[in-house]
Amino acid sequence: FWQAFYPPNGWRCRCGVIALSAADVRARGLKVVDSGTAMGWELKLVSKKTGEMQNVATFNTGTTKVATDVGWSYAPGAAYHPDLARYQGTLQPLAQQELRG
Repeated sequence: FWQAFYPPNGWRCRCGVIALSAADVRARGLKVVDSGTAMGWELKLVSKKTGEMQNVATFNTGTTKVATDVGWSYAPGAAYHPDLARYQGTLQPLAQQELRG
């Protein structure tokens, strides 16, 4: 779910994320579930002029369906891939360790 719906999810989106530990989840009475078949993709119109279409992420619970705006179906932090070859000297191994995980 978070690979496609991590905020922001569109223009003027003010959504936020709060990380919760397992203890926080239990204390709040929440339940973590797999998004399973609720996740999907659908084509949305990008431009009436050109007819261009683009896939956007959707999440359908059966009673509620949400979708990101066109071009926002990804997690910006996860999508960042720096050019590690540009780091030189003693900084290179540190950058590779930190940025590759």
